[in-house]
Amino acid sequence: MIPIWNTLLSLPPGALLLLKLTVLLAAGSCAHALLARANPRWRIVLWRVVLTSALILPIAQSLLP
Repeated sequence: MIPIWNTLLSLPPGALLLLKLTVLLAAGSCAHALLARANPRWRIVLWRVVLTSALILPIAQSLLP
């Protein structure tokens, strides 16, 4: 395995959750920038999906292996 993966997999669950949330929000910000000239409704849909995913992520992390 790549050494960075070993480090990431050895993180405590709370730190891993914060890392996943950070990546999710960063991806949402990048997508928001790409949709700058699009209809504002798409940006609203984007942030609703991102925030819903952020709420579901802790539940999914605790239930799924």
